[in-house]
Amino acid sequence: MTKTKVQYSHFEECLFTNKDLKTKLAIPMFWEDISYGNDVCPSFAYKGYQIWIDHPDFEQRENGLDVKRFHVTREKDYGEIDVPLLETDNFDMVKKLIQMLNKQPRE
Repeated sequence: MTKTKVQYSHFEECLFTNKDLKTKLAIPMFWEDISYGNDVCPSFAYKGYQIWIDHPDFEQRENGLDVKRFHVTREKDYGEIDVPLLETDNFDMVKKLIQMLNKQPRE
């Protein structure tokens, strides 16, 4: 008997740790999924910050090789920001930044 390969949407694939699509990212439970169907990738919000998660395979990203996988922006800047607060391929860095930002006073 052959195994049937599970088909995921592009959005679903973005939430895996790597392109083998075996392990999902450990998204903190207090982050709210605010993904919008017209966006290129899913996003989550936490206390005024928006965390964007692009595809684990850079060849599947809209802007290809030059784009980091994870981006953090201010939620209020949705659709207007050119430079995110953080661009990285390291999800742990994203979680640390969000934790750090929420320990500091807001503007």
